[in-house]
Amino acid sequence: MRRPRRRHGGDGGGTLLVLCVLAALNLFAPRLAYALDVLEPRAFKNTSLPAPISFPPDQNWEGIDGQWNTFSLRIGESGQWVRVLISTSSQQTWAVAGTPEACASTTDTTCFDSRGRVFNTSASKSWIEQGYYRLWLEQNINLGGNGYFGYDTVALGLPGQNGPTIHNATVGTVISWDFWLGHFGVNPKPTNFSAFADPAPSYMTYLFEQNLIPGMSFGYTAGNKYRMLSFLVTLPAIVNVGQVWELYLQASRLAATTRLDLYRTT
Repeated sequence: MRRPRRRHGGDGGGTLLVLCVLAALNLFAPRLAYALDVLEPRAFKNTSLPAPISFPPDQNWEGIDGQWNTFSLRIGESGQWVRVLISTSSQQTWAVAGTPEACASTTDTTCFDSRGRVFNTSASKSWIEQGYYRLWLEQNINLGGNGYFGYDTVALGLPGQNGPTIHNATVGTVISWDFWLGHFGVNPKPTNFSAFADPAPSYMTYLFEQNLIPGMSFGYTAGNKYRMLSFLVTLPAIVNVGQVWELYLQASRLAATTRLDLYRTT
């Protein structure tokens, strides 16, 4: 007796699977092609970031509460030279006022120079007055006074140092002895003179918006000259605007004489 031939059901299932795959490809192929066309690699815009600004100090030591490195600024249309400290709390530039009141209580003929020189607003054609305001910066330790504020040009460094120049920067002139020297503020927050709706940008913000620095961070070491044990320790000040430089932190821990070459370009 001839045995009946065994039928295999697997062939039919495989054929059905292939047909389903072909149908799916036929259905989704146009959409897949469109997606691949939409997701083509975009042209990469190669933009380079600006380098941080290194702001070197003057090679002198000033102050009435210690010997501190000061920094040179040129303020106003005529570039009046002043020497100031750095303030990490302030967003403004302060300079000693070019009026007799700034040194009225002393007979010291070197008073104006010891206060870092002065800025005379009446001698600057670019000065835009905002008025007199309270010096709030150190009110928690009972230091204060009034300042004459406005907008003017502020350039970093001495002529020939190629420091950046910002127009319409916030500037205050002071006569109070609570603030013997002026300062350059590196805080990025704005200044509000009358309304919060129209704040005046900080110097750091102007630098960033004009693509002069890659960011609004900064590194700062306050240079001081003092005696420790039996030898002289000198730590020069340095400001690096736009990026924190770890070398500053390392240099501040050295218990030996450190002298940074202010004229190196690398």
